[in-house]
Amino acid sequence: HISSVPAVIMGTHLHQIVRNGINGRLPTHLSTRGRRLFVVHHTSAPTTRNSIIPSFPYTTISFLGTDRLQPSRDRFSSNRQSLSSLSNKFWDVLQSGNLNPTNPILDSISQGCQNLDYSRISPHHFESAVTRCQSDYETRLRSLENTIADGTSPLTYEDVVVELHRIASPLLYLKNVIILLSMVKDDDSFSEALSAANEKIEMMHERSPIIFNALTRIEQDLVSSTSSTERVRVVQSLLLKSKLNGTDLDVQKEVAQLTSSIAQLESKFHTLSSFTKEQHGKVTSARELLPYMYKILSLKKQRSQILGYESDAQMNLEAHNSMAKHVDAVRAIHDVIADKALEKITSPEFISDQLRVTSDTSFLDDIRPYFELEHVLHELFELCSSLFGITIVEESNKESIGAWDKDVRLFHVYDDSSENSADNGGAGDYTETKKRKIASFYLDPFRRRHKSSGGFVAPISFKHNISNDNPAESLVAICLNIRPTMWDDSTVHLDFQDVVTMFHEFGHALQHLLADVELGSFCGTQCIEEDASEIVSQFMEYWLFKGPLLSKLSKNPETGEPLPCHAIDRIERFRLSTKSLELSHRLFLGGLELEVNSNFDPLGDDSIVSLQREYAERFCPHQGPSKGNIDPLIEIFQNNAEGKCTAQYRYLWSEIMSADAFEEFTEVSDGLNVEDALVKGVGKRFRRTFLEAGGGISTLDAYRGFRGQDAAMEPLLKMYGLSE
Repeated sequence: HISSVPAVIMGTHLHQIVRNGINGRLPTHLSTRGRRLFVVHHTSAPTTRNSIIPSFPYTTISFLGTDRLQPSRDRFSSNRQSLSSLSNKFWDVLQSGNLNPTNPILDSISQGCQNLDYSRISPHHFESAVTRCQSDYETRLRSLENTIADGTSPLTYEDVVVELHRIASPLLYLKNVIILLSMVKDDDSFSEALSAANEKIEMMHERSPIIFNALTRIEQDLVSSTSSTERVRVVQSLLLKSKLNGTDLDVQKEVAQLTSSIAQLESKFHTLSSFTKEQHGKVTSARELLPYMYKILSLKKQRSQILGYESDAQMNLEAHNSMAKHVDAVRAIHDVIADKALEKITSPEFISDQLRVTSDTSFLDDIRPYFELEHVLHELFELCSSLFGITIVEESNKESIGAWDKDVRLFHVYDDSSENSADNGGAGDYTETKKRKIASFYLDPFRRRHKSSGGFVAPISFKHNISNDNPAESLVAICLNIRPTMWDDSTVHLDFQDVVTMFHEFGHALQHLLADVELGSFCGTQCIEEDASEIVSQFMEYWLFKGPLLSKLSKNPETGEPLPCHAIDRIERFRLSTKSLELSHRLFLGGLELEVNSNFDPLGDDSIVSLQREYAERFCPHQGPSKGNIDPLIEIFQNNAEGKCTAQYRYLWSEIMSADAFEEFTEVSDGLNVEDALVKGVGKRFRRTFLEAGGGISTLDAYRGFRGQDAAMEPLLKMYGLSE
């Protein structure tokens, strides 16, 4: 965010999503609270409590001698372990009310990774769960490898990929549960257990030469036989993970060592660069931070060359399955936007006008009482019902939810276009219809201690529909950062930024909930190109600022009247000015990040500070950093440390497509009335061609299926108020 602009209605606010679970690419946080390194996928661009490491797939190498038993330094240690075990069992009896308590995580896995009672989970459950799951995974993986090596008959997609899905699913599910709890229940009692459990999880199929060779043959067969695009993408995604780990054992070790060194440097850098005078009594100087930058870039360059890439930026584009296949394509998009808008957005008069609009934020306090949580949720669900043909119903049996906090709620998603005579899946009092339940989501609305800040979406289980297997539905957690009321029975009012975040994160959730793919664990949203990840989230935001929705979801707490027209106009002008000021900042950071991670030589004669100055003079000449200020570089390196590598450009890339997609709705209805049959028709088509595709086909092909053409730049410029 631009430091001089209040980050209140940032439509493309730097919120990441946890959309990928164990297969995720973005971003990872390192919790040191438990004294062990622990990878956690986070969704926002938050103010974090923890140190940071990158999400580049890496292998933890167990070196000779590290696994030997050490002599006990405490002759009572075995007694203490026995007492601890007894204490755990006693606690389980108290929690479950059962004299023979079981592990709730393993219970859920035995039921097909469903119905997990989070309220019963204790820290010690993770050790037994991960030990069992990892052991079962390795046993079944060895069996699959032996079958492949036997080579008595040709192996098919079903023999290898579908079986690999069955083998890995319990471990993937456990990983997702660990990730979720690390963000919503990261207290001292859980942190160390989560960290220890995470360390034991090892996805060995991603480094198996036998699996890699089998997948290579299957890919060739699928391509030559023109099989389904989804299956080809699944195999290619699995092959890419192996490639990024190194397909040769020596390469794997070297890459792992480099990645470990990078992680340690980035963790130290993030810690030092986050120091503030208020909390730490000092701010780390640029002179202290710059050596870390040069060393990190040097190691990243070395790693990318070992793996056969021309630069770290190019490697990240492929690792993140980007639509932009080369760094030159990213530069081109920056150049096109700069040619069309840069002269205007960098003029002193324009900047002065926009800052005048954004400088007064007092009206945001005045409108807060108009946004009541239950009413905003109702209107959001009604919008989704009209656009996408779904019905969202809250689980009425509160006792059956078993969530991690008393304020967490469970909702079920039904398909309006289908009927099912089977049970509806336990959606409480939803008995007036036979609609088919297709997904569910938890809503964790309030901020609290031990919960990560910001808004995020965390996948828990993925949809799959395989013959001879019981089908599974998507389940995600939508976590917000709403200020709770003092009393439980008080009406909850939202800051307007809470409303924007709710719509944004629900857009991310829709990509999980409505994806209709065969193997969600391998081909869900984690196969969607990274630079397309913000399309639906930004698309959902647009409905707040165009058409009648903002008026509908606001109401005076005393009279029930919606926001007056002048207040809505003020919100829209504030949003427009914020977005316009944001554009030059995005171009600056995106261009600088790309250059730092591609052409810049950390061992050469050029200065990274001079490079920052060069890009500032081009993209924000009147708002650039002062001499000696390296805050833009710090932001880039912190983002990279959080796993958001070569990712600044993706907001613009995504928003070009989201603005163009929204244009399709405005073309059929000037007033954007969601009850209009034409608007509903476009919404159903958007769901069928784009949302249901998940990662099964490329985003470009899915988008062409919806729009009939590639996205144009003009709708985005119009959104920014910059069209000619």
